Amino acid sequence: MSENKSGAIGRYHLEGVDVVRSLLDQDEIDILIKEADRLWDENKHFSALNIRVGLRSSLDGKDLLERLDPVADISPLFRALNEDQRIVQLAVGALGEPAIPMKEKLIYKWPGTSGYGAHRDQHYFASSGATGQEMVSIAIALDKADANNGAIKVYPQLRLVELAPP
Repeated sequence: MSENKSGAIGRYHLEGVDVVRSLLDQDEIDILIKEADRLWDENKHFSALNIRVGLRSSLDGKDLLERLDPVADISPLFRALNEDQRIVQLAVGALGEPAIPMKEKLIYKWPGTSGYGAHRDQHYFASSGATGQEMVSIAIALDKADANNGAIKVYPQLRLVELAPP
């Protein structure tokens, strides 16, 4: 884990992953949480037939909204986050060239639901023609994220191992 952007980029090049703490300050995170709550309230009625949403079954079999995808077109705050230079410069540093957002989404991980299975994001974008070396995934945790509440788990040692798509 790096405490600054240049350390994060260096570790990313060595290990294929890094965590930067406090890239956004707590006031910015609080604003994004309020916006995520607003988007949830406005869209929680969507059904599986709506292509903007993803549904996930809870452990007791109920379907729950688990993601809005995309969000930049319905939220000026999340659109601005795509252009935030602190984030853009992380992507540029990781890729070594100019970067543009390919996709953004807001994922809701509710208690009592399972997470995503092991995967690499690059397989989902194969039809774009971009390779894994031409993409970087950046996740911003709006809530506390740790092993006890289902945070993303990464396996840097597997980044060069060929894996089948999900």
